[in-house]
Amino acid sequence: MDVGRPPRPRPTPPSASPVSPSGSPPPPLSRCPPPAVATLWQSLALGGTACGLSAVATHPLDVIKTRMQTTAARGSGDRSAASAVTAAAARARGLGHSPAFALSGVHGVPPPPPLLRATAWRVIAGGAPALYAGLGAALARAATYSAVRVGGYERARGAIAAHTGLPESAGVVKVVAGATAGAAGALVGAPFELAKTRMQAAPPGAYRHLGDALLRAADGPGGVIGLWRGGVPAVARAAAVNAAQLGVYDSTKGWLRIAGGWGPGGGGWGLEVAAAAVSGVVTTTVSSPADVLKTRMMVEGGGRGLASIALGLLRTEGAQGLFRGWTAAYLRLGPQTALALCLYERLRQLAGFEGL
Repeated sequence: MDVGRPPRPRPTPPSASPVSPSGSPPPPLSRCPPPAVATLWQSLALGGTACGLSAVATHPLDVIKTRMQTTAARGSGDRSAASAVTAAAARARGLGHSPAFALSGVHGVPPPPPLLRATAWRVIAGGAPALYAGLGAALARAATYSAVRVGGYERARGAIAAHTGLPESAGVVKVVAGATAGAAGALVGAPFELAKTRMQAAPPGAYRHLGDALLRAADGPGGVIGLWRGGVPAVARAAAVNAAQLGVYDSTKGWLRIAGGWGPGGGGWGLEVAAAAVSGVVTTTVSSPADVLKTRMMVEGGGRGLASIALGLLRTEGAQGLFRGWTAAYLRLGPQTALALCLYERLRQLAGFEGL
């Protein structure tokens, strides 16, 4: 034993907690609890709320898009489906003929773009409030179709990943989940989609309210089943919209987050708006043919089927007829996608749930 060497200090046991100079232990480190996982009903409620708010903001462009899609191309010689149904609705309501808006060839002035013509028709026919025709049906559609397609996407993504063994981040899982949730939402919300489309295409005042549109549709050919007229192209459109909108949005957000060096949950509004802009272009393009056919089939009250309407459109207008109203559709769908998805993400955060 060395007498001159001082004794070594005893090491602190691992279980002993450090003590502050005052003798009291330091306060425990505060850790934020992990975000909770939303239930299906909570996701449906949040998705319907977000889509309903965005529908109110973008509804005028939806009305203009419907008017453009149901108007035949100039010079085609084909009377549009909207012309027939709006004339019949006007006679039924005692409204007479709706005012026309034609500047083509007047003093050599070129006609205005289709978007402006359709906007002017609605304003001349019923004033600015006519741009909000069918808003009640649009909100009912958001509470059913939009709630299922947005709120059910997360559950569909998890179920498909569990069934296939692929990760939820895989692009094919996101696309299939979006298409599945969109098709399910279209089946649930088809009657409100039909009522919304007819109220938007008809002259102002042709329908008193949502219930009037639903009752008159059920009173037509097919009875109650007639409320699902146009269901096939509606399901096809919804599958394409949701697969592109949510699948592309989800994937683009992940890619941008990696490229920007942000961690999970980083990027904020800017990241979400950029991803929504990309998603809006893809969504509008891939869904336009089914959207045009769906609109014309729902507006036309006759017994023509999907194949007959599609062949007639291609014969009179060509393939470009399948993309009628693309500009109005994108001007509506781009902001609507950004608003709906950003609001959905914010509402989930406020409720304490994890994001998409």
